[in-house]
Amino acid sequence: MNTPHDDTIALDGASLSIEQVLAVAYGQPGVPRVVLSPTASVQVARAAQAVQRLLAQGTVAYGITTGFGAFKDRMIPPDQIELLQRNILCSHAVGVGVPFDTPTTARTACRLERRYSKRPSSCNTTGTGARAPLQGRQSTATGSGRQTIGAQ
Repeated sequence: MNTPHDDTIALDGASLSIEQVLAVAYGQPGVPRVVLSPTASVQVARAAQAVQRLLAQGTVAYGITTGFGAFKDRMIPPDQIELLQRNILCSHAVGVGVPFDTPTTARTACRLERRYSKRPSSCNTTGTGARAPLQGRQSTATGSGRQTIGAQ
C-alpha cells in the first residue's frame, strides 16, 4: 500500500487516499509519479485481451462492436471500431465553462485513472490518457462545477 510521502503512487483501484490525491494535485509536475500497480496492469491487459477475443470472434458487444444508446443495434464495421472508441473518449473529454486550475485537473485525472484501474473494461496498458496531467504534461479541464453527462 502507498503512503502519502511515497515518490510513486501505484493506482490499484482500491487504495487511493485523499492525501495521495492532494499530493498529486499540489505537488510539482511529475512528483509524485503516478503509475498503474502491477495488479491493475494485469487486469487491464486481461480486459484488453478479452476485447480482442470478442473482436476476433465477431461477437456482438455493446459499445465495442455496436454503437451506443439509440445506435445500440447498429453494427460497427471492423475497420471503424478503433475510431468509435476514440470518438467516445473524445466526446466525454470535453467540457464547457471556465478552465479548472491545475490542482483540480490533476485531482480529476487521478480520480478517473483510479476508476479505470478498478474497472479496466476496454482500456489497455498504454493508459487511458488520464495520467497525462499527473505526469507533469500541460493539461487543462473545463467544466461548470457540476457532473457532466457521460460514462461514469
